[in-house]
Amino acid sequence: SSGDLIADAGSNVTLTVTASSDPDDITYVWKKNGVIIPGETSNTLTLNNVSGDDIGQYECIPSNSEGSHNSSIIQVDINYPGFKVDALADTSVTIAPSAPSGYTCTPPIPQGELTTSGTLIISSGLDTSAEGEYRCVSDDVNGIVVISLDVVAS
Repeated sequence: SSGDLIADAGSNVTLTVTASSDPDDITYVWKKNGVIIPGETSNTLTLNNVSGDDIGQYECIPSNSEGSHNSSIIQVDINYPGFKVDALADTSVTIAPSAPSGYTCTPPIPQGELTTSGTLIISSGLDTSAEGEYRCVSDDVNGIVVISLDVVAS
């Protein structure tokens, strides 16, 4: 089936395709953003310790001696739940793929931004009013970066 899968950063995600055919000499090719993923030839694809680099659109092409059939596309988004930000210090951490055209976050991140390099930069001085969920997208990235900020005082 198609759709979005929101994966928590650091988790493991397994994508599975079910195919039946006659003859049953099925081989599988997995693609990410249209590019073949080398060495992935089974009906499952596991993404271990998910990070921003795993954001994208995945599809599997099962084929047999009679031909091939594209599976639907699964978009993998990334979620950073309970992302701790020190109220008294600057934050700078890379959490997403680079995006030359930049990211747009909704709502805008107070005193901060997700830069074109995929780095979350937030100036010190945040208070707990900044806590909440921020969804960041870019025309260059096939997916959504979800950040749930948790402001802590060091």
